[in-house]
Amino acid sequence: MAAWAIVTGLGNIGAAVSVHRAIPHAWLLALSGVLSLALGVVLAVAPGAGILSLVWLIGVYAIGAGLAELVFAVRVRTLWRGASQPVSHLSPSA
Repeated sequence: MAAWAIVTGLGNIGAAVSVHRAIPHAWLLALSGVLSLALGVVLAVAPGAGILSLVWLIGVYAIGAGLAELVFAVRVRTLWRGASQPVSHLSPSA
C-alpha cells in the first residue's frame, strides 16, 4: 500500500507539473499528489502502526485527496466549457 501511495503521489505531482501552464489550478492535482506521497512515506516508515491509526490516515488521505481532485475536475470542466476555440497546446505534440 505504501508503494502504491508513493507511485500515485509522484504521478499526480508529475502530471501537475506537466499541465501547470495550460490549466490554471493544477496545484490542486499537485496537492493530491503530496497527500498521497505523505501517506506512502508514513506507511513505509511506520508499518507497525495500529490498524485504527491506519484507518484514520487512509480516511484523512481519501477525503483530502478526493476533495482536491474534485475541485480540480470542476475547474478543468469550467475551463473546457469556457474555451471558445480548441486548445491545441493541450494535445500531445507529434
